[in-house]
Amino acid sequence: MISYFLFATWHFGLQDGFLVMLLTWSFFVLATPIPDAGIILDLPIRYLFGIKMIFTEIIVWLFAISLNIMSIIFYENIYEKTFVLKLFKLIILHPLPYFLIISFSALGTFFTLYVSDEVYNILSYKKSKKFINHKHSIKFFTLCSVIIFVFVLYDLLLKELGIKIL
Repeated sequence: MISYFLFATWHFGLQDGFLVMLLTWSFFVLATPIPDAGIILDLPIRYLFGIKMIFTEIIVWLFAISLNIMSIIFYENIYEKTFVLKLFKLIILHPLPYFLIISFSALGTFFTLYVSDEVYNILSYKKSKKFINHKHSIKFFTLCSVIIFVFVLYDLLLKELGIKIL
């Protein structure tokens, strides 16, 4: 994050660079089906204070959503600075079908954190009946389905924008 902040500041100035860095981070939080704040915040807070990772991630999501609401209202032009932010603006401003990306990303993120909390409990020698009793194959299938659906939605979005990856 520090490297990207320095890069963005060099290209866009201090204020815009900081906002570009935060909005790019919020893109990865809200539009990818993995717990992006997990390594940076969730796991250390769980280890130090015992607060479940899912609760920390809820706060992260609320911050990311608030940041984007304020940015769309007051600094909408900032989304034109990078390709990722242009894509993110399109997702935010066109709820159907692109808001499904955020919805399925939330499912993937919070499902992963639910499982991660249970794994943490097992690794820290706490008994966790929830994790032991659930069928691993159903959880794996559900997570794979969410990830595949997000990729399909992104493919649709990229085709509409006329962007070819390969």
